[in-house]
Amino acid sequence: MAKLTHQQKLDALAYRFYQGAAWEPKAGDFYTTSRADLELYQVVSVEGGVVRTRFTEGSDAIAEWPEGEFLTGGFGPKRVFVPEWVICANQPVEQQLSGDILAELVRARTKFPGKNATFAALVEEVGELATATFEEGRERVRKEAVQVAVMAMRMVLDGDHTFDDWRATKGLDALVAPEANGGPDHG
Repeated sequence: MAKLTHQQKLDALAYRFYQGAAWEPKAGDFYTTSRADLELYQVVSVEGGVVRTRFTEGSDAIAEWPEGEFLTGGFGPKRVFVPEWVICANQPVEQQLSGDILAELVRARTKFPGKNATFAALVEEVGELATATFEEGRERVRKEAVQVAVMAMRMVLDGDHTFDDWRATKGLDALVAPEANGGPDHG
């Protein structure tokens, strides 16, 4: 999900200011601001006294905020938690699924940055999806399918360094251009 709808923004603001809902940020949470816009942000991680967040539209850049000031200092009081029920309300299933995939992609790239054997992980996830399809319930199949999508996206975004030398011997370029890999933490 890249932006909120007007109704979602109103619902989030009402939840915060009318119902007085408290919020303790955690990884995966979405939030907006009290500004007159439809921007949406996501908490990537909360660890070591730092809250890391990202804007959900058009950027993979991670912002860092002191945890103790995230909701109280400076811009903090203007942050408004957007509960899952607000995000899922009146949302097409395709948009819900793409939001789940994107959230998992950000979580995975944050948890496992740097050079990874991405193709091997993708094949492993396909195997887990196959097993789930034949042996487990719908929710498990969905979870594994999301993982397959995430690893396929990581092949595009991060490449797989284990193939770079082999590809070079074949006269092929690296799977990801060095300047396109999100910096030293990705790829």
